Amino acid sequence: MTTTAILVEILIIGIQASFWVSLVILSVFGFQWVPAVGSAVKGWEPLLTFLGLGVCYTFGIFVDRVADCLSVLYHPGDTLLRFRWIKRNADAAHSDMRMQLLCAEDSATEFLAQIRSRIRIARATVLNLILATLATLFFLVVRVHTTSFGTLSLVALSGVALSFVSFLGLGVLEVTYFTRLKQAKRYLQADEQEILIGEK
Repeated sequence: MTTTAILVEILIIGIQASFWVSLVILSVFGFQWVPAVGSAVKGWEPLLTFLGLGVCYTFGIFVDRVADCLSVLYHPGDTLLRFRWIKRNADAAHSDMRMQLLCAEDSATEFLAQIRSRIRIARATVLNLILATLATLFFLVVRVHTTSFGTLSLVALSGVALSFVSFLGLGVLEVTYFTRLKQAKRYLQADEQEILIGEK
């Protein structure tokens, strides 16, 4: 995977994180100071955009590391593989042939790296959605002074639903990655055996 691709991954994760970080800052310090700061930095937008991307990149590194550590505790892909129809679709003949073709063209590593990239983004998205939901609830209670149980419940349930969908998507990506990794290993080992037989 290229350095540019990794940079984009981390930036996406960091931009997601900047949402809930901003909510936490506004919850703690309020937002009366925002217009004054906006006036003070007028004309510095290009530099601030560059600095903002740097801050987002830092957030992205932090969230990515935390999500990676938490992923050691549980892999949704392992659970999904227990369902026969998911395992059967993952091991479908057409996907097996595709991996065989990629191995023959030496493109399997790049293909697996792309799936791994999506896993990294999906994994961090789950964590960011959970933190964003908590930050939104905190902001509504502390700054907006929302006491409506219905409003807070709607926000909480929406966050849980989005987090669950993202978590399910992460599981599907993990199933795909695990399956393709096994297929690539099988074909590469077969190629090595053919080379050894040819040398003999």
